[in-house]
Amino acid sequence: MTQNDSFSITKGCFFIFEDNGNQIKAWFSALSGKETIFVNNVIVSTGKNYSRNSVSKFRIKNDNYSISLIVKSFIKGPFVCTLSKNEKPFKRKSLIFNNSIRKNNKKYFFYSTILYIVIGIILGACPRIEGFKNNRLH
Repeated sequence: MTQNDSFSITKGCFFIFEDNGNQIKAWFSALSGKETIFVNNVIVSTGKNYSRNSVSKFRIKNDNYSISLIVKSFIKGPFVCTLSKNEKPFKRKSLIFNNSIRKNNKKYFFYSTILYIVIGIILGACPRIEGFKNNRLH
């Protein structure tokens, strides 16, 4: 029995696939950029990616797999996850957010505001930190 795909601003996004009796679970966090791929609850791939497109590759027995995630908007979605087997798209799932729920949800507003602030701080601080380091060396 498999779990359902899910999305949470704080807990991340899960996509769950099955192939040949193997459960393949992809977890992505829009906040931290972390990505983890599990096969039968064993981690087979981890990484960090802040872009809206990512690909994770792994192997099960004699088959090469990859999971790609394409995000149109971190706040609005959709999140499209594609499982490829031996370089051919095999299964695809997407999570799309319901506008009426999002507009009336104070928790959504709070977390999306926090997300924008964190992204702004990261993008604003990175050039300053680099510039600060370069100025200190001279």
